[in-house]
Amino acid sequence: MLDFKTTILSILKDITGEGSFVSHREAPFQFPGLEVAGIGEISYPINPVQVKSLIAKANKASFGKGSETILDPKVRSAWELEGSELNFTEDGWNDFLNTVLNIVKKDLGIESYEVKASLYKMLIYEEGDFFLSHKDSEKEKGMFGTLILGLPSRHIGGELLVRFDGKQESINFADATNNFKIPHVAFYADCEHEIKPITSGYRVCLVYNLVQQKVANAIKMAPLEGHVAELVELFKSEKYDPVKPAKIILLGHQYTPENFSMQSLKLNDRSKAEALIRAADKANYYSKMALVTSYISGTPQGGGYYDDEIDENAKMEEVYDESLSIEHWMVGGSPSLNIQFDEEDLVASFHLADDEPIVKEIEGYMGNYGPDLMHWYHYGAVIVWPKTRQADLLVEQDTETKLRWISYYNTLDGNLTSEEILAVEAVLLSDLEVKSHVNPDYNPIVIWLINKKDSCYFLAVGSTLLQRFFVKIDINQLVRLADAYPADFAETINRLISGSINLSLFEHFLALLNDLLSNQKIELDNWLADQSKTLPPILAVLIVNGGFKKPVIKKKTWRDLLNLDIKLPQSQAWVEEITRLVTTSRERNYLNGVLVPEILALNDKTHLSDKVIKICLQELQQRVNDKPQPPLNWSRALPDTKSHKGQWAILEHFLQSPDRSVFEYKNKQHERGELENAINSVSIDLKFETIRKGSPHTLRITKTQAGYQKEMQIWDEDVVLLIQLKGDVYD
Repeated sequence: MLDFKTTILSILKDITGEGSFVSHREAPFQFPGLEVAGIGEISYPINPVQVKSLIAKANKASFGKGSETILDPKVRSAWELEGSELNFTEDGWNDFLNTVLNIVKKDLGIESYEVKASLYKMLIYEEGDFFLSHKDSEKEKGMFGTLILGLPSRHIGGELLVRFDGKQESINFADATNNFKIPHVAFYADCEHEIKPITSGYRVCLVYNLVQQKVANAIKMAPLEGHVAELVELFKSEKYDPVKPAKIILLGHQYTPENFSMQSLKLNDRSKAEALIRAADKANYYSKMALVTSYISGTPQGGGYYDDEIDENAKMEEVYDESLSIEHWMVGGSPSLNIQFDEEDLVASFHLADDEPIVKEIEGYMGNYGPDLMHWYHYGAVIVWPKTRQADLLVEQDTETKLRWISYYNTLDGNLTSEEILAVEAVLLSDLEVKSHVNPDYNPIVIWLINKKDSCYFLAVGSTLLQRFFVKIDINQLVRLADAYPADFAETINRLISGSINLSLFEHFLALLNDLLSNQKIELDNWLADQSKTLPPILAVLIVNGGFKKPVIKKKTWRDLLNLDIKLPQSQAWVEEITRLVTTSRERNYLNGVLVPEILALNDKTHLSDKVIKICLQELQQRVNDKPQPPLNWSRALPDTKSHKGQWAILEHFLQSPDRSVFEYKNKQHERGELENAINSVSIDLKFETIRKGSPHTLRITKTQAGYQKEMQIWDEDVVLLIQLKGDVYD
């Protein structure tokens, strides 16, 4: 009996796309009205005199090497003009180009896709010119291939060879261009191709990037039905392996992460992917597309240099690091999974390194290290796994992945299978703590509980989850949960608040009370009144634990306390205790930056705001009454520091002097620098500058009134705030 891998590869082998990897045709001549900047309009066939004028304006053709653009006549010899230098004046040329595109789309099997031809360059090959085997890089977003149009120009040689998957097509432009026709060829970007040497004349071509736009209409699935049925039976008969729960089925092409989508799949990949996805759905499997990435790094052969230039195309001599992973999942559909696998686990008819890597990079020598040659292979793949074992699979995932799946299932509310419900319930009973610095979204848990509409389930499972992740759940979702389970929610929060409570829990709890008062249900009236009474004793403990004089109240917390007193007026005892607690600290930044601004912003004053205003007024008035006074003379206190003792000994008499305001220190640069460091290390009314006259230079140190000026700036700010607060009180 054939195993799964052998069977599925046999089925997939028979699934082919409707197109080829290359399209090559020739068309009757269409006058393009082509003008070249600085030369003028081109006539046809292009004669040697015109070609020479084009070459005189052109640059030697380059090619991409990783992130660099290289000129190397041993790899490529040709001339190029940028597309921006070309202009087409003949209206019929666009119609001609659209006709060519329609032919290309049919040949490549992409008729249902909207494709644009973006002019890239004019290429000119003269006798002896060539281009060694290479692949085109993606020159713009959505680029998936290249279109080349030959312009009438007499030449011999210059055949274009295009290869893919062991097949090769040879296209000779000479026969068409020598007979006043326009040959055109299009191929996918990951096809290897080369230009053989020109033996005589000139080969002139227009090169376009083929760029995927939006999907015009869906691909027809009817021809795949037989293959889909076979795949369904295979999936249903496959025995589940808990060690390797997912099947990773490779397609035939590589893709860059930036250009990986259903619309960008090439040739047979599209049909195979569609068949696998449809079969998975019918067989009660999940499916998701991704890139299987193989990374290999090592030492390059010959040191990684070619003609004294770093060469990313060097052969890998020794591999010292390699990894296999799935990092890039296709956007849309179900969430991704974390899957561990080895190459032997892949369902593929080839080895990952059989083809050329889609990305190559090389780093030159760095000190005692290097050079490093790095290869990336990014193969398109379809990953499938049975829905019936989703619970087993999900409980082994990390917390972020678990929560993403719950969020996904929430969008399917009302259309969930029993296996999917079981999977979520298993996840909610699993470990959902985070063991890293990430901050996952726990809101899907609450949405699931709300959609569940089951009080018994809430008390059995949801209540514990709510207490565990309370501060990580958005307030608006907590309000929704309270609305769905008012009595059970109230009981859960009672247990939470009666336990050990920290500042973040208190702040979240207070914000929740405020929002619940704005969305009040009759069932929670008494509960909200009772909970507001718990705030003073909780806050008292937090203030003591945080350091009695250190403020623990933030602007948002103070605003919530004020709003709570507005929405649910509190007793005089409550107001007095909260007032005492929030004014425990009279630290200036706290009073000026937290308490006063929030009171000034209130539209409606309360007993609490009035009480705190009076204390703030008293504190501000005391500060304003104690106006800073300027120094009586130039005497300055020696800083209280144990560092730079020698330097402060030099400055001691100068600092103590009531008459001297300037001290000049003429010494070596090192000694001057030490003195500068000493001054910079403390807060003191001194400034310095270097007088660059004579040798050695002089460090001029001048006493200032910076301390007094800073105190006056603070005093001025207090005066302004006091005036604002008095005006607010007596308006």
